[in-house]
Amino acid sequence: MTQLPQQLSTNLHLNVTVDNESFEEDAYMFVITNTNRVGGFDGIIPFADINDGKLDLVIVKRCSITDLIALIKDYRFGKHDKSPFYPLYSRTTYSHYL
Repeated sequence: MTQLPQQLSTNLHLNVTVDNESFEEDAYMFVITNTNRVGGFDGIIPFADINDGKLDLVIVKRCSITDLIALIKDYRFGKHDKSPFYPLYSRTTYSHYL
């Protein structure tokens, strides 16, 4: 917790291509995974399926502290996948550049 203020100053500028569609995003973090459990957190990507042949990308978009707290609350209640600050992608190919 003592490192939280330092971590909130992190800004990743992502150039992402998902199945030949490109976009840019400023983010706190991103994860590409094949399961719905990441770093000990269950349900991070609710629709992730290890058998679907796709990788799943989640981005925690750069947002205000208030919005980030709301996102954490939404995660606790299983509603984070509807947040505008938490886009989810399930695709077959990815490329990203930091």
